[in-house]
Amino acid sequence: MTWPVPRVFFVLLIGLVIAGLLLTASLPGSQLSAAEKETKPAYGWLVTRIVDKNGRPADAIVVIKGVRSLTGRTNWQGVYRVAVPAGEYYVSAVSSTSTTTTRRVTVLSGQSREVTIPVQTTQGYGWGPVKTKRPAKINGMKASPNPVEPSTSSRVTASVENPDANQLRYTWKASGGSIAGSTADAVWTAPQTDGQYTISLTITDDKGRTSSGSTYVSVQGSPADSGSPTPPPSSPSPSGSRDPFLWPFAASSPQNMPIGTGAIYVDKSPPWPSNIDPYFEGPSTSASAIYRASASDPLRTLTISRYAWLNTDPNNSNYVKAVGPFTQTYQFRIPDSAVPPASPWDRHTMVLDPDGSTVWELTLSSKNTTTNNWSAQDLRRYSARGDGYGKTPYGNVIQDNDPRHWHTASGSGIFLFGEPIRSGELRNGIKRALHVRIGEYLANNTAFKWPASRIEVGGGGGNVYTGTLLAIPPNVNLNSLGLETPEGLVVGRAMQLYGVYVTDSAGPTYSIIFNLDYNAAKESPGASLNRDLKKLIFQTKIVANNGPNSIGGGGTPLAPLAPAFATSALPGRDTVASGSPSPSHPFGALPIAAAAVALLPMRHRRFWGGRRG
Repeated sequence: MTWPVPRVFFVLLIGLVIAGLLLTASLPGSQLSAAEKETKPAYGWLVTRIVDKNGRPADAIVVIKGVRSLTGRTNWQGVYRVAVPAGEYYVSAVSSTSTTTTRRVTVLSGQSREVTIPVQTTQGYGWGPVKTKRPAKINGMKASPNPVEPSTSSRVTASVENPDANQLRYTWKASGGSIAGSTADAVWTAPQTDGQYTISLTITDDKGRTSSGSTYVSVQGSPADSGSPTPPPSSPSPSGSRDPFLWPFAASSPQNMPIGTGAIYVDKSPPWPSNIDPYFEGPSTSASAIYRASASDPLRTLTISRYAWLNTDPNNSNYVKAVGPFTQTYQFRIPDSAVPPASPWDRHTMVLDPDGSTVWELTLSSKNTTTNNWSAQDLRRYSARGDGYGKTPYGNVIQDNDPRHWHTASGSGIFLFGEPIRSGELRNGIKRALHVRIGEYLANNTAFKWPASRIEVGGGGGNVYTGTLLAIPPNVNLNSLGLETPEGLVVGRAMQLYGVYVTDSAGPTYSIIFNLDYNAAKESPGASLNRDLKKLIFQTKIVANNGPNSIGGGGTPLAPLAPAFATSALPGRDTVASGSPSPSHPFGALPIAAAAVALLPMRHRRFWGGRRG
């Protein structure tokens, strides 16, 4: 019998279905036991709604713990909805300002359970990043008394900034003696041996973030002093030996005062990056030259095209604000062998008057080689025996681009005459603070610190500002740093005993620029000294308590104070030449000094997009 074709296909299809069912039933695990059916989870919906103080949807992170632990962020409606296995859960939320209390919720199979959690914010519907707590940091540390006698105690206190009330763990350590403390205060017991000891503190928050700080305590067998700032020395005696050309400014000047035992050292934040580029400038890149005058030098005409300051100290009764802007002509003495710097940038020429006191500081200077007369955009005149920094009568302005207020061409107001390292200092020792210009990527140019009185370039970040005093702590063994040159060791000792002031910006760079005068540049070993500079910079910290009442941090100076000057300043002056402000001018006839010898070019700063006045 012959089957019709459609019926044959129908029978084959039924057979295939039956075979498939039998095969499935025979596979392992294809059937669940009664126990397995009971343990298979049943799901429900857990809906978390976050609202602010006003009942509006808020942005937050929802944390769910229970049968299953989950974390998620609310949507623009303030809702986080998720399917979870039936069971008991604990729900909380983290907003930009707080962490909420935990709510207990039971989710049933096949059902939806909603919980509403208020947060302490008024953010409303806005969608923004959820802010984590800011880390705490140590801003400074101080020990009192300091120094101490052997086996006596000193209380060490840390200034801790903790704006979001993180839970903190305090870990104190000492390089000698013993220390006890579990908060920002600790008591250190000195050992029986004299010396300088390091006290350090590390704080750790609940997220593992840390901040560290340290200070130093001296142990002396003699009775300890109070740790108060060292008073300024008495007036220089006529029998002094110091040359104001080679070693300018008063012994009490921040440019000359040593670091003290009361110094509080704080780490740079952020730390120095590995690509810093510290170096000494040489004569080919110098933007400044300094000369010493003698009474026998020729009297030359100086033409100023913009402003002149004839006494830059507003505390002095002879103080005269900037005269100008108009052309002014003066007479001063300068050797005909003197030349302005070849740099196209600032071209500072500085001259020490024959009176041994007055500094003439010219900006954008030039010389007529036919007549040997000079011209400059601006003139500043100040004392090489004074405090060494500007005391502006215009208030502590954050950024002052009015050149009438600039008492020196330095971007900090710290007098430029003290910047270059003189001839012989790299070999015989540097007994004063160094100056450095730091690239904008390494410093915060939004504010200044004493003794600076201004900044010139805004921007940047961190805790190194114009006017900041950097120093190598006294417990650092310079001989262990692998320095290549004796000159590097000399610079390191100066950084340790006197420190380094940030006096200006080096532009948008990672550069850290030190200055050598013309003759000192000939004494420099060059690249090997620059490599030493990098090793030294990585050892520096910030002297956080440097100020007018605690120069160098106060306490006992780590080095002797500067001696008195060899002679007192002489009062003699020349008179104003023709073309100077006439007596009808509000300031009347303006007195002039004489000036200059010994060539010491130095580059002050590269200035982009214009020139500094």
